[in-house]
Amino acid sequence: MPEDLIYSLSQNEPLNWLFGRVLPKLAARGEKHFLFEILAGGHEHTREWWNAIIREFRSVLVNPELAAKKCDDELGTSEVDRIADFMSEVFAVIYLSRSGYSDFAAILAEGKRPAADFTALKDGRRVRIEVKHLREPQETINAVVSKRWTFKAVDLGLEIFIFPSPPEHDLRFQDKSFLNPKAHPQFSVDDKSCS
Repeated sequence: MPEDLIYSLSQNEPLNWLFGRVLPKLAARGEKHFLFEILAGGHEHTREWWNAIIREFRSVLVNPELAAKKCDDELGTSEVDRIADFMSEVFAVIYLSRSGYSDFAAILAEGKRPAADFTALKDGRRVRIEVKHLREPQETINAVVSKRWTFKAVDLGLEIFIFPSPPEHDLRFQDKSFLNPKAHPQFSVDDKSCS
Protein backbone atom coordinates (compact mmCIF):
# COMPACT_ATOMS: atom_id res chain seq x y z
CA MET A 1 0.00 0.00 0.00
CA PRO A 2 2.74 2.62 0.67
CA GLU A 3 3.66 2.74 -3.08
CA ASP A 4 0.00 3.27 -4.05
CA LEU A 5 -0.36 5.78 -1.24
CA ILE A 6 2.71 7.72 -2.34
CA TYR A 7 1.38 7.85 -5.91
CA SER A 8 -2.08 8.98 -4.72
CA LEU A 9 -0.52 11.66 -2.55
CA SER A 10 1.47 12.93 -5.54
CA GLN A 11 -1.86 13.37 -7.39
CA ASN A 12 -3.37 15.38 -4.49
CA GLU A 13 -0.93 18.21 -3.90
CA PRO A 14 -2.59 19.85 -0.83
CA LEU A 15 -2.92 16.51 0.98
CA ASN A 16 0.63 15.67 -0.02
CA TRP A 17 1.92 19.04 1.23
CA LEU A 18 0.42 18.51 4.70
CA PHE A 19 0.38 14.73 5.20
CA GLY A 20 2.78 13.45 2.53
CA ARG A 21 5.45 12.43 5.03
CA VAL A 22 3.12 11.32 7.82
CA LEU A 23 0.63 9.02 6.05
CA PRO A 24 3.25 6.65 4.57
CA LYS A 25 4.78 6.25 8.06
CA LEU A 26 1.37 5.40 9.50
CA ALA A 27 0.68 2.93 6.68
CA ALA A 28 4.08 1.28 7.17
CA ARG A 29 3.21 0.77 10.86
CA GLY A 30 -0.05 -0.94 9.85
CA GLU A 31 -2.28 1.90 11.05
CA LYS A 32 -5.69 2.42 9.44
CA HIS A 33 -7.27 5.78 8.62
CA PHE A 34 -10.09 6.79 6.31
CA LEU A 35 -7.70 9.08 4.42
CA PHE A 36 -6.09 5.91 3.04
CA GLU A 37 -9.44 4.92 1.51
CA ILE A 38 -10.05 8.42 0.19
CA LEU A 39 -6.67 8.42 -1.52
CA ALA A 40 -7.24 4.90 -2.88
CA GLY A 41 -10.13 6.26 -4.98
CA GLY A 42 -13.88 6.13 -5.15
CA HIS A 43 -14.41 9.10 -2.86
CA GLU A 44 -13.72 11.93 -5.28
CA HIS A 45 -15.98 14.50 -3.61
CA THR A 46 -14.51 13.87 -0.17
CA ARG A 47 -10.95 13.91 -1.51
CA GLU A 48 -11.56 17.24 -3.26
CA TRP A 49 -13.13 18.64 -0.10
CA TRP A 50 -10.04 17.70 1.95
CA ASN A 51 -7.77 19.21 -0.69
CA ALA A 52 -9.83 22.43 -0.66
CA ILE A 53 -9.75 22.72 3.15
CA ILE A 54 -5.98 22.20 3.26
CA ARG A 55 -5.50 24.62 0.35
CA GLU A 56 -7.48 27.31 2.22
CA PHE A 57 -5.50 26.64 5.42
CA ARG A 58 -2.21 27.04 3.59
CA SER A 59 -3.38 30.24 1.87
CA VAL A 60 -3.84 32.14 5.16
CA LEU A 61 -0.43 31.18 6.59
CA VAL A 62 2.58 33.48 6.40
CA ASN A 63 4.88 30.47 6.94
CA PRO A 64 3.26 27.43 5.29
CA GLU A 65 6.55 25.48 5.28
CA LEU A 66 6.58 25.66 9.10
CA ALA A 67 2.98 24.38 9.28
CA ALA A 68 3.97 21.29 7.25
CA LYS A 69 6.93 20.73 9.59
CA LYS A 70 4.60 21.18 12.59
CA CYS A 71 2.38 18.44 11.14
CA ASP A 72 5.40 16.16 10.67
CA ASP A 73 6.67 16.83 14.21
CA GLU A 74 3.31 16.35 15.89
CA LEU A 75 2.08 13.35 13.90
CA GLY A 76 5.22 11.53 12.73
CA THR A 77 5.44 9.20 15.73
CA SER A 78 1.93 9.65 17.13
CA GLU A 79 -1.14 7.46 17.01
CA VAL A 80 -3.33 7.80 13.92
CA ASP A 81 -6.13 9.52 15.87
CA ARG A 82 -3.87 12.56 16.30
CA ILE A 83 -4.75 13.48 12.70
CA ALA A 84 -8.13 14.65 14.04
CA ASP A 85 -6.35 16.79 16.65
CA PHE A 86 -4.23 18.41 13.95
CA MET A 87 -7.25 18.94 11.70
CA SER A 88 -8.93 20.78 14.58
CA GLU A 89 -6.08 23.27 14.34
CA VAL A 90 -6.63 23.54 10.58
CA PHE A 91 -10.37 24.13 11.05
CA ALA A 92 -9.76 26.68 13.79
CA VAL A 93 -7.39 28.68 11.57
CA ILE A 94 -9.93 28.65 8.72
CA TYR A 95 -12.76 29.68 11.05
CA LEU A 96 -10.71 32.49 12.59
CA SER A 97 -9.52 33.69 9.16
CA ARG A 98 -13.16 34.02 8.15
CA SER A 99 -13.80 35.91 11.41
CA GLY A 100 -11.32 38.72 10.85
CA TYR A 101 -8.01 37.21 11.95
CA SER A 102 -5.12 37.34 9.46
CA ASP A 103 -1.41 36.68 8.98
CA PHE A 104 -1.39 33.30 10.73
CA ALA A 105 2.02 31.97 11.69
CA ALA A 106 2.54 28.36 12.76
CA ILE A 107 4.67 27.88 15.86
CA LEU A 108 6.87 24.86 16.49
CA ALA A 109 7.23 23.62 20.05
CA GLU A 110 10.80 23.66 21.30
CA GLY A 111 11.62 20.51 23.23
CA LYS A 112 9.15 19.80 26.01
CA ARG A 113 8.34 23.47 26.45
CA PRO A 114 4.66 24.21 25.68
CA ALA A 115 3.93 26.73 22.96
CA ALA A 116 0.87 28.22 21.33
CA ASP A 117 -0.17 26.61 18.05
CA PHE A 118 -0.30 29.80 15.98
CA THR A 119 -0.08 33.56 16.15
CA ALA A 120 -2.32 35.84 14.10
CA LEU A 121 -3.28 39.48 13.71
CA LYS A 122 -6.62 40.63 15.10
CA ASP A 123 -7.54 44.31 15.12
CA GLY A 124 -3.92 45.28 14.56
CA ARG A 125 -2.44 43.28 17.42
CA ARG A 126 -0.62 39.96 17.31
CA VAL A 127 -2.35 37.25 19.37
CA ARG A 128 -1.36 33.69 20.31
CA ILE A 129 -3.80 30.93 19.45
CA GLU A 130 -3.94 27.62 21.27
CA VAL A 131 -6.38 25.05 19.87
CA LYS A 132 -7.74 22.16 21.93
CA HIS A 133 -9.55 19.25 20.35
CA LEU A 134 -12.28 18.46 22.84
CA ARG A 135 -13.29 14.82 22.92
CA GLU A 136 -16.12 13.04 24.55
CA PRO A 137 -14.76 10.99 27.46
CA GLN A 138 -14.66 7.25 26.88
CA GLU A 139 -17.46 5.59 28.79
CA THR A 140 -16.26 3.33 31.57
CA ILE A 141 -19.35 1.16 31.29
CA ASN A 142 -18.47 0.11 27.70
CA ALA A 143 -14.99 -0.96 28.75
CA VAL A 144 -16.28 -2.86 31.80
CA VAL A 145 -19.09 -4.64 29.93
CA SER A 146 -16.74 -5.64 27.10
CA LYS A 147 -14.15 -7.03 29.50
CA ARG A 148 -16.80 -8.82 31.57
CA TRP A 149 -18.33 -10.38 28.44
CA THR A 150 -14.91 -11.67 27.35
CA PHE A 151 -14.29 -13.28 30.75
CA LYS A 152 -17.79 -14.76 30.88
CA ALA A 153 -17.54 -16.12 27.33
CA VAL A 154 -14.26 -17.84 28.18
CA ASP A 155 -15.76 -19.26 31.41
CA LEU A 156 -18.71 -20.67 29.43
CA GLY A 157 -16.47 -22.08 26.71
CA LEU A 158 -17.89 -19.79 24.04
CA GLU A 159 -15.83 -18.85 21.02
CA ILE A 160 -15.36 -15.15 20.54
CA PHE A 161 -15.47 -13.81 17.03
CA ILE A 162 -14.22 -10.34 16.31
CA PHE A 163 -15.44 -9.03 13.00
CA PRO A 164 -13.57 -6.07 11.57
CA SER A 165 -15.89 -3.14 11.16
CA PRO A 166 -15.58 -0.90 8.15
CA PRO A 167 -13.62 2.28 8.79
CA GLU A 168 -15.75 5.21 9.77
CA HIS A 169 -15.10 8.86 9.72
CA ASP A 170 -16.81 11.77 11.30
CA LEU A 171 -19.29 13.31 8.89
CA ARG A 172 -18.70 16.67 10.54
CA PHE A 173 -15.59 16.83 8.37
CA GLN A 174 -17.87 16.97 5.31
CA ASP A 175 -20.45 19.30 6.83
CA LYS A 176 -19.59 22.98 6.39
CA SER A 177 -21.25 23.75 9.74
CA PHE A 178 -18.02 22.59 11.43
CA LEU A 179 -16.90 26.17 10.97
CA ASN A 180 -19.67 27.27 13.34
CA PRO A 181 -18.36 26.29 16.81
CA LYS A 182 -21.88 26.46 18.24
CA ALA A 183 -23.07 23.80 15.79
CA HIS A 184 -20.29 21.32 16.60
CA PRO A 185 -18.09 22.49 19.48
CA GLN A 186 -15.12 20.31 18.56
CA PHE A 187 -12.43 22.85 19.27
CA SER A 188 -11.81 25.69 21.64
CA VAL A 189 -9.57 28.63 20.90
CA ASP A 190 -7.63 30.52 23.51
CA ASP A 191 -6.37 33.73 21.92
CA LYS A 192 -4.05 35.77 24.08
CA SER A 193 -2.13 38.87 23.14
CA CYS A 194 1.53 38.28 22.43
CA SER A 195 2.51 41.45 24.30
